Amino acid sequence: FQARYKKFLTAFRNGWTGVLLLKQLHEQDSAFTDVLLGLGTYNYWSSKFSRMLWWMPGLEDKREEGIRQLRKLLDGDRIASDPAASNLVPILIAEEHYADAVALCQRMLKAYPNHRYFTYKMGEAFFLKGDLSQAEGIFVDLLDRCDAEKFNNFIYPLMCRSYLARSYEKRGAYHKAAAECRRALVYKYNATDQVEAEEFLTPVREVLSRVEKHVPVK
Repeated sequence: FQARYKKFLTAFRNGWTGVLLLKQLHEQDSAFTDVLLGLGTYNYWSSKFSRMLWWMPGLEDKREEGIRQLRKLLDGDRIASDPAASNLVPILIAEEHYADAVALCQRMLKAYPNHRYFTYKMGEAFFLKGDLSQAEGIFVDLLDRCDAEKFNNFIYPLMCRSYLARSYEKRGAYHKAAAECRRALVYKYNATDQVEAEEFLTPVREVLSRVEKHVPVK
């Protein structure tokens, strides 16, 4: 929760207390593998942000160990394997293992067709991999599904339009990029969602500023 709102220092300080308990549990019963969900996630992200956390004890590069711990859960029961997959996908993307991220999303979508999170992350991985046409198709389809649902907090539509705008800009489709930016900027959010939305509103505004120069005004 705290990491979601960019309070990384607080998140990892509190996480350190929790991870000590998980380590104790795992040492007492190594067959109890569910604790690897917390250990793997913490080991990866604490290493990833270790430059910010120089004051914390025992920090070393445990990214690969964290990935291995999460992978170990993927073939277990769904109580642990589903959240492990959810946590592992953004890690694979952060490590630029885009093909692995796509494969894991596809695996999860076989179990949970039309799952928003895995659909979105698959589109993100395709975009970062440079497969713009695949990414655009996924984001457009996800947009339609979000708009068709009664409840829509506009976070997923914003994220999709943010990537669509960047993709169209890369392809030189400046009119389409500008249109996606303007559509994204009209969404309204509650106070909680606004914090998350800002992460994507910033690149939307940046893309719009760039592509407007290529869109003639009559």
